[in-house]
Amino acid sequence: MAFNVDEKEREILEFWEKDKTFEKSLKKTEKGKKYVFYDGPPFASGLPHYGHILASVIKDAIPRFWTMNGRYVRRVWGWDCHGLPIETIAEKDLGINSKDEIERKGVSEFNKFCRSKVLTYAAEWEKTVKRIARWVDFKNSYKTMDNSYIESVWWAFKKLYEKGFIYEGERILMYCPRCSTPLSKSEIAMDNSYRNVKDITVTVKFKLKGKDAYALAWTTTPWTLPSNLALSVNPNIEYAYIKDKSDGTVYLLARELIGNFFRSEDEYEIIETLSGRKLEGLEYEPIFPYFSDKNAFKFLLADFVTAEEGTGIVHTAPAFGEDDFEVCKKYNLPMVQPVDEKGRFTEEVKDFSGEFVHEANEKIVDFLKSKGLVVKVRQVSHEYPFCYRCETKLIYKALPAWFVNIQKIKKRLLELNKKINWYPSFLKEGRFKKNIELAPDWNISRNRYWAAAIPIWKSEDGEILVIGSINELRSYAKNLGEEIDLHKDFLDKVILEKDGKKFKRVPEVLDCWFESGSMPFAQYHYPFENKKEFEESFPAQYVAEYIGQTRAWFYYMLVLSAILFDEIPFENVQTTGTILADDGRKMSKSFGNFPDPSDVIKKYGVDALRFYLLGSPVMNAENFRFSEKGLIEIYRKVILLAYNVNNFYSEYKNLGEEGEKNVLDRWILSRANTLTKNIGDFMRSYDTIRSCTEIWKFIDDLSTWYVRNSRERFNNGDGAAKATLRQVLELFSKVSAPIIPYVSEVIFQNVSGKESVHLQDWPNADDSLIDKELEKKMSSVREIVSLALRERDDKKIGIRWPLPKILVKSNLELKEEFIEIIKSEVNVKEVIFEKSEELSVELDTVLSPELEAEGFARELARKVQAARKKMGLVKSDKITLLLKGDVLEKIKGFEEFILKRVGATNLLKDVAEEGFEYNESGKIKSCTFEIFIRKNPQA
Repeated sequence: MAFNVDEKEREILEFWEKDKTFEKSLKKTEKGKKYVFYDGPPFASGLPHYGHILASVIKDAIPRFWTMNGRYVRRVWGWDCHGLPIETIAEKDLGINSKDEIERKGVSEFNKFCRSKVLTYAAEWEKTVKRIARWVDFKNSYKTMDNSYIESVWWAFKKLYEKGFIYEGERILMYCPRCSTPLSKSEIAMDNSYRNVKDITVTVKFKLKGKDAYALAWTTTPWTLPSNLALSVNPNIEYAYIKDKSDGTVYLLARELIGNFFRSEDEYEIIETLSGRKLEGLEYEPIFPYFSDKNAFKFLLADFVTAEEGTGIVHTAPAFGEDDFEVCKKYNLPMVQPVDEKGRFTEEVKDFSGEFVHEANEKIVDFLKSKGLVVKVRQVSHEYPFCYRCETKLIYKALPAWFVNIQKIKKRLLELNKKINWYPSFLKEGRFKKNIELAPDWNISRNRYWAAAIPIWKSEDGEILVIGSINELRSYAKNLGEEIDLHKDFLDKVILEKDGKKFKRVPEVLDCWFESGSMPFAQYHYPFENKKEFEESFPAQYVAEYIGQTRAWFYYMLVLSAILFDEIPFENVQTTGTILADDGRKMSKSFGNFPDPSDVIKKYGVDALRFYLLGSPVMNAENFRFSEKGLIEIYRKVILLAYNVNNFYSEYKNLGEEGEKNVLDRWILSRANTLTKNIGDFMRSYDTIRSCTEIWKFIDDLSTWYVRNSRERFNNGDGAAKATLRQVLELFSKVSAPIIPYVSEVIFQNVSGKESVHLQDWPNADDSLIDKELEKKMSSVREIVSLALRERDDKKIGIRWPLPKILVKSNLELKEEFIEIIKSEVNVKEVIFEKSEELSVELDTVLSPELEAEGFARELARKVQAARKKMGLVKSDKITLLLKGDVLEKIKGFEEFILKRVGATNLLKDVAEEGFEYNESGKIKSCTFEIFIRKNPQA
């Protein structure tokens, strides 16, 4: 019967659940030193994909390893419940397309619906997580929407406020006009929500006041031109007034960019050159009349202006660009923002009122063309940010918001980062450090609904009350009932009173990353409960997520931990790359470019998938193309080989263990203990790639070298071989258990008969059994065999045909025990050595009649063995064999050899064919044969 890996793994899964093996592992280690692991909470808003599976696999392998090392590893699941992912689903299900519609429906009803959708796929998640052998407590999972969790978030918010880190201000923020909320740069960067788009760009001419000349400015966002208030130039760039010889018009632009507008110097004349500094304060006429009454429309000096493209003069609209905002603020220019929360022009821009800004670009260009103000129009491809949830093109917009002052803590963040061990290590001084260095102040407010409410209440005269607990809320609130919900819809109705003054809550909700970053303490409801448990669990020893979290969860945890506790939140962080489809694109159902995870698991099993992922470059924070071919290779060359060796052991399980160990025994024991030592070292440094490489090499050594070369010894009842294999398999099952938990359990149960392998202590390598010289010599022997077999292939001489001798040219000195292995593997009668610095081999391929007879006998025996397999016979079944054909002449003298090899009691030649259950005919070389087989009755 064909082996079914899915059925076998499900048997083990059932055993673990009935045995409560996970619970036993926690009980066994509960008095051990804690190894704290923070599990980043996922959304249950969709089915788990390969990225989620990868995260769960690494979050299982490392805790299993440390549990076997006696550490107590608490593993409790968490759910991320808030934010746009859930709101987007709710909007779609409710047929809602805007914030207006949400508010017409009622925020309370909308939030109620969001709450109902949070755990839509929780059951599927639990099923998948269990199937991939991840041990985690789902029953006691924390949820970021629970009052206990939010109350801890409020405590943290108030602490930051009291320490002077939270302020209200106006900044240019990425803004989604569809969701009507700001987004942080980290949210957009973490999932690379930039797309390559083609946009219309325009070079516009601005009439200089008091001069018969025009300044040229180029922009990729024509929709911002109605809000133009200034032109920015670099003080150190050389600018030029030039006359266009074709019509006499005078233009002002950066001298080195003149070539962008004229093909040759014959087409223009330079009238004057000057530095940008001398242009400061120069006035020009507005190109649109909407804000002509403002104290603006002048040249400003700014270092962000370059002469790399465009004209070297930057159109400046303070409400729609970070640099624009800062330079206009410096020069005390007014703020104009004629775009509403849906990204549409307001009535101030009368010619385009109600138009969505991204759809108004061409109309604005046409309008300027009609005024004779357009010099050049062209389309460009460039990267542009989109909303990571609704996929709407974002805009940059000046918004009032609440911020955490990152600049105030930045130096300390950089110091604390030095204490963290990053894997891979280059992220520490690379991406993560740079992320801190370039970090802006953290916008923590969102203009949305389903999230923790910001705990700020304001009076009409601007006094602020920041609430840090439910008790504090009760102390100020009037007529607050027993049931409290710390969400917007409930709290917006709650009026606080202090000294006779009334306070109303600000409308914003908290950025969900503030909630996620609070996870280390909020999961415990700290400081209101479990104070000791949190303090004993902080900082954590381990976190693991994909590389996008270097800009998000890892970063925000560090920020909050630094401000609240002046400490790192975690000691070791493992960062994975991104799993792509085999075609190099993002995995997508619409592309149909990846196999369904459930199908993959059913075909190849969880162990193969875990090993494939943990051994891949994705564990080195690199992008990785998921290939089913690669998975099949792991399944065949690692997982199936492990099961096959275990099955082989089962056939000889009842053998005694007496006897003296030979060179192969000593070698495989050395390899097993080297494996134990290496995997222990690699797993302690979170290197699953090298751990998997070690396991792969070892299972190949064990199966294709030790077992294959020891079959005859097992057939002969050699107790030393059986004892060695049992010892080696037990070691292997323990050290591979964190990575391939199913097959490890199967092997351990078979060879030990004890309780689960996952309740065993991590084995210590026996240094006395490690013989590096022996391993080196065996490696050389394998190389000799490999060269010889390659020569056999080149000369088309099958391995079953014995050859007289092999000449080995080498500087090796090998004992007879090694020479016997070469003889057996290469199927030669003699090994001759000749001194040489370079290794090479030569085979004597001349067959004597006796050698040819042995070759025929070996080939015939192989065919009989294949026939036995087809008949479903087991090793202990004896047969009667009838042979006919030309081959009988060729095998004379090797009849006993054949009988022994195929488990036959009789070899018949001249009898009737009746009564035989199986027959087969064919040719070996040019000789015909007929095989007839009958199973003997049980004795």
